[in-house]
Amino acid sequence: MTALKSFILFLLLMPAILFAQDIKGFVIENPGNTPVANANLLVSGTNLGTVSGIDGSFTLKVQKTGKVRLVVSHIGYTTATEMLDIPVSGLQNIIIRLEPKTFEIPETVITATRTKKNINDLPASARLITTEQIKDMPSAAIDDLLRTEAGINVDRKNGIFSKNASVNMRGLNSSARTLVMLDGVPMNKADGGGVNWNRVNSESVERIEVIKGPGSAMYGGNAMGGVINIFTKDMQAEPAGSIKVSLGSCNTQAAQAWLSGRIKKLPKLGWSINSFYRRGDGYIIAPEESRDSTDVKTYLWEYNVGALSED
Repeated sequence: MTALKSFILFLLLMPAILFAQDIKGFVIENPGNTPVANANLLVSGTNLGTVSGIDGSFTLKVQKTGKVRLVVSHIGYTTATEMLDIPVSGLQNIIIRLEPKTFEIPETVITATRTKKNINDLPASARLITTEQIKDMPSAAIDDLLRTEAGINVDRKNGIFSKNASVNMRGLNSSARTLVMLDGVPMNKADGGGVNWNRVNSESVERIEVIKGPGSAMYGGNAMGGVINIFTKDMQAEPAGSIKVSLGSCNTQAAQAWLSGRIKKLPKLGWSINSFYRRGDGYIIAPEESRDSTDVKTYLWEYNVGALSED
């Protein structure tokens, strides 16, 4: 009786055994031949599926012949659909190519909460000046990048020949009430709260986060009007750099340079060098009708060299 049951069970399973076809192949990235591991493969309309191995290879058993739709997906890639015609002998060496997919990440700001947040979810008025906008803006100094922002007042009475700029927010007429930070480190001076804007090379700036309105609960009294956080560019594996030169009236000359990279043998160790030079003969500020022998030209001569390492 036991033998009869075994024979009947064999007869029932025999069609499945006879018609179980193997689909074997590889999942690779397009362009190139880089294997894609852990890609999900699923026969459409069934629960038959598998996952590619570390070398991109896969084996999938399908208990039918003829046409099937194979759906292949992986995070970071566009889902691919392959129509396969499976013969009795199965399929070997199938190549499935996945196209990398680009994801757009919403703008994030960390200054308002000290942790990354979507700019649209912040409980504050915030503005992000991106890398692309900084490249498109003609600027003689870093404070020029803030002139187009509503609610920020940048005062340089004599243009670049002013000794320094006064930047304030929300109607407060003192730079001491606007906190300015460079990579999270306050730049406001202890004597008066002003900022030496010529300490920052605009070529090294990646983005600027502007939080409008009181931030004293998080940053102290200097942030009564708002917070301006300047972030410098990250150190990339391959060396990168830029240089900008300009000429103007009153024999004004300027040059800015930035160079950064990482040491190949010590990839965790990064370096960055930036410098700028600016000079001009200037002019006499007093009106011509009121000048006397004591009036002299207001001239400009600035230079700065900085270096930064990261481990």
